[in-house]
Amino acid sequence: MVSSNIEWFSYTVGAFSLWGGGFLFHWGVMDYPGGYVIHLSSGTAGFTAAYWVGPRVKKDRERFPPNNVLLTLAGSGLLWMGWAGFNGGDPYAANTDSSMAVLNTNICAATSLLVWTWLSTSFSSTNPPSAELCRE
Repeated sequence: MVSSNIEWFSYTVGAFSLWGGGFLFHWGVMDYPGGYVIHLSSGTAGFTAAYWVGPRVKKDRERFPPNNVLLTLAGSGLLWMGWAGFNGGDPYAANTDSSMAVLNTNICAATSLLVWTWLSTSFSSTNPPSAELCRE
């Protein structure tokens, strides 16, 4: 029931307004990988679910702290490499646009890693900086 509501109210509005000659397409909006339709519908669904479910209870946060730094770092590394491939995947050719997308992805990820590590160590976190970085 939840997925049918998401598809009906969120996904179809974006899909019909952009793909297949919708009004956004006639305004010149280009959506090669489907980022508008997919991310807007999933973001709307996530925001709505977070609103209705609410925050975690305090006792649950105390009972289940993050406990495996190695798996957290491995998952974050896989996500980083996956985004480099996703952003560099040009639909027509491997040209300077795709290489600049991969370069920008890596520069932004590395810069955020360095800034977060500095902020985490400056404000004395209880967890190791690497675990805090991957959690946020």
